[in-house]
Amino acid sequence: MGINLRNKISGILLIILTVLAATSLMNFALASTPAVQTTTSSTPQIVSITGNGWMNPNGKRDDFSFYANHGTLKSDGWRYSPSAQASFTGRDFKTNQVIQVWGAKVWRFKVDHVSTGTQTTIAGIATVKIGQQDIRNNWWFRITSKDATGTAKDTFMIQLWRPIGAGNEGGWTASNFHADKPGSLQLNANAFYQVQGQLKGGNIVIKP
Repeated sequence: MGINLRNKISGILLIILTVLAATSLMNFALASTPAVQTTTSSTPQIVSITGNGWMNPNGKRDDFSFYANHGTLKSDGWRYSPSAQASFTGRDFKTNQVIQVWGAKVWRFKVDHVSTGTQTTIAGIATVKIGQQDIRNNWWFRITSKDATGTAKDTFMIQLWRPIGAGNEGGWTASNFHADKPGSLQLNANAFYQVQGQLKGGNIVIKP
């Protein structure tokens, strides 16, 4: 009877030891298995625009150059404070004078898809020189250009407003403008200077 009891106790101990050994092996296997990590990466979309060329809508050559990229995209579709620059030389100005325009500060730009390609608009403050006159500051400029598809031609347009108040034709109110408040921009409905046309040379590229 004592032998049978000892045999039963030994059998129970053997079962317990077997279970403990199996549990230890399972924990070791789980610890040795590398954790599967799920990572997601999102690459921000980089929008860039470049233009360099010339046109002659009035029989005289006008040259332009611009670029813009990055910037902070806001809900209104504009990209603010981009890395950008713009310049223009027009030889068809009033009384046949040459007008030179340099973008002193590009405020914002945007890209729109149109029926015959992709259109971009750049806006900001410009420095202007007309003929032999002194350089003038705080003019407002807006460039609208199109990267055409198919057989259509790329186009370019520049508009300028003088800092004489939006209530005056061809003027804008520089004193009320605040870069962090888009609604503060006040332009007269008519630009002081505007010229546009199809490119005769060069190219406009809008990506993507």
